[in-house]
Amino acid sequence: MLTDELLLAIPELKELMEKGKETINKLIRTQRQLLREGREPTDEEIAKGMDITPKRVREIKKISQIPLSLETPIGKEEDSFLGDFIEDVEATAPPDAASFSMLQDQIRKVLHTLDDRERKVIQYRFVIYA
Repeated sequence: MLTDELLLAIPELKELMEKGKETINKLIRTQRQLLREGREPTDEEIAKGMDITPKRVREIKKISQIPLSLETPIGKEEDSFLGDFIEDVEATAPPDAASFSMLQDQIRKVLHTLDDRERKVIQYRFVIYA
């Protein structure tokens, strides 16, 4: 299935992206170093400084300027988007959110079985807003 294949490819994509960033950063450093000579360096000069071909320099420059949207369609049917496969590490997982909600409900029920004084002591002690 396409989703499974994409999930398996994510670590490889991350590695490729890191290598790509390193290459782009190296190109930028080389270009800046050559700019210190007082003029815009040619692709051939950059290539020589990076030990790659001028054609590869042009490819890297072109790729580094193409913005990639999270709305980029993925797959033949284009029913999935790149953003669908990027994990939101800040988001609460649905099972965790459901468990937390159920726990809150149970705590509210238990607190309502206590008299006012007991309930306030527990709420203040454990900082519970019911």
